Amino acid sequence: GSVTGAITNNVLASATEVELFDPQFYISKIPTETKEIDSISKDRNYAYYQLGLIYKEKFKEYELAKSKFQNLLKSNPEERLILPSKYNLYKIYELLGENDEAAIAKTDIVSNYPESWFSTSLYNPDSASAKYENSPESLYEGLYQKFENQEYAEVISKTEEYINTFEGEPIVSKLELLKATALGRLYGYEAYSKAINYLAITYANTEEGKQAQDIESNVLPKLTNTDFVQENDSLTNNYKVVFKFQNPKPDQISSFKKTLDEVLKNIKYYSLKSSVDVYNPNTTFVVVHGLRNAQVAKTFNQLLNKEDKKKIKEPYFAIASANYQIIQIHKNLDAYISINNN
Repeated sequence: GSVTGAITNNVLASATEVELFDPQFYISKIPTETKEIDSISKDRNYAYYQLGLIYKEKFKEYELAKSKFQNLLKSNPEERLILPSKYNLYKIYELLGENDEAAIAKTDIVSNYPESWFSTSLYNPDSASAKYENSPESLYEGLYQKFENQEYAEVISKTEEYINTFEGEPIVSKLELLKATALGRLYGYEAYSKAINYLAITYANTEEGKQAQDIESNVLPKLTNTDFVQENDSLTNNYKVVFKFQNPKPDQISSFKKTLDEVLKNIKYYSLKSSVDVYNPNTTFVVVHGLRNAQVAKTFNQLLNKEDKKKIKEPYFAIASANYQIIQIHKNLDAYISINNN
C-alpha cells in the first residue's frame, strides 16, 4: 500500500517508546516505490534524518549515521533539514578522524550560513560569549523571559521557529515544553493537553518528555473539572474583581493598573493587590486580589472614596478565586458570566 504521510506527527505520536528509538521503525517507513511524489520524499528525508540522529547519538554508529545524512543531503531535502544535517555530518567526520571532510563541511557551514548558531559555534569556538549569544540556551532564556512577561503568542511562534532551527539539538524538548505551557496559558486545557501528549510521546526519553508523562498522569486529570463552585460566603471566602480589556492599546493596561494601585492604597480595612493576567489572544484582565466577601466584591466601587470613583470607570465583574482558576484553565468566561450574571 501507499506509505504517503507515514512519518508524519501522527505516526510518531502513535509510535511506542521502543519504536521511536528502533532504527527498524524508521527504515520500515522509507518508501520503496519508484513513484517519488513530494510527500513521500519528504517522509523519506525525515526518516533518514531521524535515523542519522539515532545512529549518531544513541548507538554511536558513526559510519551508519554518516551514510544516512549523506543520503539525505543528496535527496533534495527541505530547507529546515539541510543545515542541521551538515552540522551533524561535520561532527561525525570529526569523530571518525576524517579531517579533510570535516574541514570542507566546516567551510561550507561558515561561508554559506554565516548568521546561524551552527556557524558561530564552529567559527569562533573560543569566544564563549559570542557562542553563547546565539546559542540555543541563550535563545531559550530570552524566550523564557517573554513567557514570564506573559507574551504567550510570541513565545509560541518563536519556539516553533527555533524547534526547526535546532532540530536534533537537546534544546528542542525544552522548547517543546515551553511551547506547550504557553499554549495552555493562552488557549486553555485542550491545547495544553494535546501539546503535552505530543511531547510525552515524541520526546519520551528526554527529561522534558518524562515531565510531560508525569503531567499527563498526575496533573491533567485534576484540571478537567469545568463545574463552577457556588458563590456564597459559607463555601468560599476568596474573591477577585476583574476588569476585562478587549484588544487593549499598548499602554492602556499599564496606565490603568497604575491608577488602580493608587486607588487600592486608599481603601481602608482591606489589603488589596492587583495583577495583569492574559486571558486569551484578544483579552487581558486586570485583577484585584484579597477580597473575602462576595457582596463586597460585587459592589467593589462602593469601597472607593468619591475622588477615586471618578478615576475607575471601567466595568468589572466579581468572581470566586476557585472559579477564576476554572475560567483561566478552560477559557470558559462566557459560561461563567451567563450563570452568574454579575
